[in-house]
Amino acid sequence: MSGQSWTSEELAVALDVSLSRREAAARLGRTEAGVKWARLQYVAGKAVGRQKRARWTAEEIAVALDMSLTRAEAAAKLGRSVSSVKGVRISHLGCNNVSALTHR
Repeated sequence: MSGQSWTSEELAVALDVSLSRREAAARLGRTEAGVKWARLQYVAGKAVGRQKRARWTAEEIAVALDMSLTRAEAAAKLGRSVSSVKGVRISHLGCNNVSALTHR
């Protein structure tokens, strides 16, 4: 987000669940997208930290790239999400192979 910072008073309005995003945005003079962002970033008035992503080991990458496994099978075996396995396949095999990866 590159907009202006949120004051504690603005966050109180943005996080008020009795207000729709549209109502909160109108009261604050902010966009609905801004209110949505604030609601996603702040829980109970506290900033939500970004989750640290576990780095992929060489062994995990090998499993993710094993095309005899579907993305779901590789994800289950690794304890990772299907989308993360897809991301590894795309980044390591290149965008030219995306169509081949779509169904696996």
